[in-house]
Amino acid sequence: MLAVMKVISIAFDLDSGVIKRLPNLWEYSGYVLCVGTSVFGAWCSFQDYLNIYINPIWNIKWVIKAVQSLLLGLLSFTLSVCFVEWFIPPESSEWWGMYRDALQFRTSHYFVSYLSETAAVLSGFGAQSNGQWHLNVSEPQHIELPHSLVQV
Repeated sequence: MLAVMKVISIAFDLDSGVIKRLPNLWEYSGYVLCVGTSVFGAWCSFQDYLNIYINPIWNIKWVIKAVQSLLLGLLSFTLSVCFVEWFIPPESSEWWGMYRDALQFRTSHYFVSYLSETAAVLSGFGAQSNGQWHLNVSEPQHIELPHSLVQV
């Protein structure tokens, strides 16, 4: 699925003029099969992929962002597997049980999203020109505690 999205993305970028030439076989294969984005996701554009190699930025903020994403993923995993069941026990009312099941489902998806973010950041995606690292695959706070439905 991600490979198809990347192929379509290259076609759109070529058509709109974002990419001036067709990528060669090595660039194309590297983009489609990039380890940081092909396993768990986090779609990134071909230009973002090229920027990893044109202007790599590896600093302490990169390590902090990767560790932060990994810890948030582990927290989501722990919530999904252990604590949600403990906070809302099975003998609760039917409505609380449905909420518990939905919360477990969502937090398990947050785990995969944060794992995807970690893999992408470790590969070099998310670097900005000012040395900061910014790549958000998921923002659970906007889903669980939205200010308005626009955030969801």
